Amino acid sequence: FEEKYATVEKRKNDIEQKAETIDDSMLRQPRKKEERFPNLIYIGQMHGTYLLAEDDSGLYVLDQHAAQERINYEYYRKQIGEVSTDQQNLLVPIVLDYPTTDVLNIQANYETLKSVGIELEPFGQNSFIVRHHPTWFKAGQEEDTIKEMIDWVIQDGHISVASFREKTAIMMSCKRAIKANHHLDDQQAKALIAKLAEAENPFNCPHGRPVLVH
Repeated sequence: FEEKYATVEKRKNDIEQKAETIDDSMLRQPRKKEERFPNLIYIGQMHGTYLLAEDDSGLYVLDQHAAQERINYEYYRKQIGEVSTDQQNLLVPIVLDYPTTDVLNIQANYETLKSVGIELEPFGQNSFIVRHHPTWFKAGQEEDTIKEMIDWVIQDGHISVASFREKTAIMMSCKRAIKANHHLDDQQAKALIAKLAEAENPFNCPHGRPVLVH
């Protein structure tokens, strides 16, 4: 009995190690171009957090937050990476106040902020004024978006333009994604799955977490 038990345990450990290796390689290695996103048929939502869908091969469970995070990330990465001169003027300029230490950090990173379309003008001793913003900003989120982008500069100090653009895209994709315990109707869920299928990498969120499990 002990010999049989040991054999079973060994096989179990081998399977678990193999599964870990597969999961790790899926996150680290780029997907093959020929790998196709499954043609999913939506079933329903579970706990306001997961979407259930199926195809001929079986059941799929999708993390709705991770799915929209991936969709958002690819949108923001493109928009931030292709900053144009198109700017939307604000009807009411935004005035931002910061402590002296933060002001010095922000001033040292004017060009980094400008690289993603954020142009700050000095406005008094410890304040800045923003008169326009990139046209790709979401309506109603202009001030929050600008503050979030400036916060990255304050936290990281002298950050490179490339790193700043990448971190901004990831941050914005997460903050603008659907959270857990948010109920979607059938039309919203189907639209989310359809957009995910069009993503460059529909299998992982920007942080590397799986979007769906078969």
